[in-house]
Amino acid sequence: MFSFTFLGEKSIGENILAAIGIRFPVMVISMILFIISAFIGHKYIENYGAKVGRNILEVEND
Repeated sequence: MFSFTFLGEKSIGENILAAIGIRFPVMVISMILFIISAFIGHKYIENYGAKVGRNILEVEND
């Protein structure tokens, strides 16, 4: 969400990362967080939030 929501010329994610001093492309950080969330969703499959996340991941991979 933060990668695609713009505030001026920069996305909200870029503004947040600049404020805390991180200089990585927002898409790289978004992909890293997505991979981590997919791993957690598969590891804790009994959790309701993990089930929803797994279903979203399966829809995106189709």
